[in-house]
Amino acid sequence: MAARQDAVERTREQILTAAYRCWLEQPYDEVTLDAIAEAAGVARQTVHRQFGSKDDLMAAVIEWRRPTEDAASFAPAPGDVETMLRMQLDRYEEMGDALVRFLELEGRIAAIDRLLETGRAGHRAEIEHAVGPYLPDEGSPARERAVLALYAATDVMVWKLLRRDFGRPREETESIVRQLVDGVLAGLGRTPDGRKRP
Repeated sequence: MAARQDAVERTREQILTAAYRCWLEQPYDEVTLDAIAEAAGVARQTVHRQFGSKDDLMAAVIEWRRPTEDAASFAPAPGDVETMLRMQLDRYEEMGDALVRFLELEGRIAAIDRLLETGRAGHRAEIEHAVGPYLPDEGSPARERAVLALYAATDVMVWKLLRRDFGRPREETESIVRQLVDGVLAGLGRTPDGRKRP
């Protein structure tokens, strides 16, 4: 019984991994359950039996990825803005193109809407965790404006603009994003390393 359960779990993991990789490489609406099954090395019926529809599989992928994404979001110590930015841009290099494709489907596919909602909440939590020590008091309008400004400065569309539209190298992109973040911190009366200005 335990061996059978292990086999089911391994198959489930193969399907989740295959779906995630397929969606990183191709538009969501063009990836079929057949393609995911082939990538996972299983029959289409196995995918359907384990997860149901493609949208149900997307919901499962979101939950499966959540611990990894949460761990990445809270890896930088509070106040370590540099590490936060580097890790965000690392993720954009891996999945930025897929995120942009998902944004094109927003409002049309409920599973994509859930993915984007989860991603936005995670991005905001990551900013508040890493930049929290430099932000105005909790609940204040000034804090909300600062968080929104930092979110805008580090959004995937800024990465797309610099990396894809303008063809800038990764290092320059990171430097420009850091400059935007430093501008927000300066508006809060902080130096680029987060210290209060004298």
